[in-house]
Amino acid sequence: MLNNPVGESILVLSPDEVMSSSGAYVGKTITVDGYFYHEATDGRGFITSSIIQQGASLTNYKRLPLDYSGVNISLAENVKYRFAGVLIEEEASAGKSIVLVAEKISPV
Repeated sequence: MLNNPVGESILVLSPDEVMSSSGAYVGKTITVDGYFYHEATDGRGFITSSIIQQGASLTNYKRLPLDYSGVNISLAENVKYRFAGVLIEEEASAGKSIVLVAEKISPV
């Protein structure tokens, strides 16, 4: 828990916590701390709880999909950020998936 400028506590989650209990957070505004990685699609990426080691298999990491297209920021890989936004469900070729639609991103 952190205090925001108004003095209220906010719950800061890890990508692992969100992925493990996504149903509890869909449709809600959440705050997640983690490391950002780009995907091939502009404005898309994913967040992990730890830095992905070079040459490591991505299957060893829980990855929270991220849509940051609405945020004007240049993100760097291997940097820890705080992401705030709404967790949504969207249709994908393999069924439904969750995506954090970022509204605010700042370095931690």
